[in-house]
Amino acid sequence: MSIHSHSSEHYSGIGICHLVSQIRKTIAGFFRSKHITKTAKLYHDNFSYDLVPDTAINSFANMPRVTSVDTGDLYICVFEEPHYQGEYQILKPGEKVILGQCGSIVISLHPVPVDSFRSNARPPSWCWELSGHMYIWRFSSNYKYV
Repeated sequence: MSIHSHSSEHYSGIGICHLVSQIRKTIAGFFRSKHITKTAKLYHDNFSYDLVPDTAINSFANMPRVTSVDTGDLYICVFEEPHYQGEYQILKPGEKVILGQCGSIVISLHPVPVDSFRSNARPPSWCWELSGHMYIWRFSSNYKYV
């Protein structure tokens, strides 16, 4: 067996594991039956979209500035910098806040454990991490204009 074919077999196994993991998270997210009476919303300059529990947005690069958030029945942690860095605000259910700076955000049904993802700039395993563009692509079939 050549070195090239041996390395391709190794990497294809990693790719398949990653793909299966992403599919599992997608299915779990769509079929999750949580009792939420009021969804959270994130507002940009001229549009808004609902936020899904147990997800994280690591960056809003190349997107309009995030202007405000309505927490609904969720806990939200807002960071000033991308990848969960900089100053942060923990918002409780029922709050509506105008944001000055928002670089990344974590959405949860329970209080957010900030130290668990600040140290390595990644959310915990229970949280599905996406960029701002991927989040809108996956969870918002159309923009809701404010």
